Amino acid sequence: MSLKVSVGFCTNKGPVRDLNEDAGGFISANEALNGVDGVFVVADGLGGHDGGEVASKMAVEVVLDAYRKDSSDIGTLLPIEKSMEKVIYKANNDVYELSMASVSGEALHRDPDRSNMGTTVTVAILSRGNITIGHVGDSRAYLKRKRKLDLLTEDQNLAAEQLREGVISSDELPDHPLRNVLTQAVGTTETVKPFVLTKKIQSGDTLLLCSDGLYQVVNDAVLLQMIGGSKESQKVADQLVQKAIESATADNVTALVAYITS
Repeated sequence: MSLKVSVGFCTNKGPVRDLNEDAGGFISANEALNGVDGVFVVADGLGGHDGGEVASKMAVEVVLDAYRKDSSDIGTLLPIEKSMEKVIYKANNDVYELSMASVSGEALHRDPDRSNMGTTVTVAILSRGNITIGHVGDSRAYLKRKRKLDLLTEDQNLAAEQLREGVISSDELPDHPLRNVLTQAVGTTETVKPFVLTKKIQSGDTLLLCSDGLYQVVNDAVLLQMIGGSKESQKVADQLVQKAIESATADNVTALVAYITS
């Protein structure tokens, strides 16, 4: 089943931060490997100064280059889950090696500001009637189907982990001090274990990828209402980011909206 996708992307440093350490992007079917109808990615960098900005942009480019038909080096596309894992492993390795070189490399290339850099990464690949999600960190992927919004990823931070283990309640989660402490991120360690999920996609579905600067201040009910209010993907992405800014987000904010039709 060949699907058509209308994509909108917006990112903003927000009202508080000096730098935008979020990044993201997408490639359409005509740019992608045969059998891929779209690749979408959002990343939220960490590490301070410009380290997070470098890490998030690097991860995004690794992912998109891997699925571009004129630059791909992942080999066979199928099974898609394996190629997704391979690409995230490469992103992790590239960011980690740059971070380590910033500490122990030749003096000319050392940069202490990049020594602890890392990034979240959330990827969605539309292929052969399926959506495959690859995820590390606490950016999110949502799927809107009819009048329901489903979260496809699990936040990989200590507060969310404690919620899943029953240590804290859902009421404690929004303001929990451990919410910003990630349990894993791309580039902070030698190895990473991505969450991977494949789900059947339908015409009429909408995909939302976003950083925590959006979902921490705009709840799921409002996200559902805004996504369902228009089919102009760029307009909706812009509105989501603006809503986060109006809601006093303290972080960078990024939204990628993909409307899927047959």
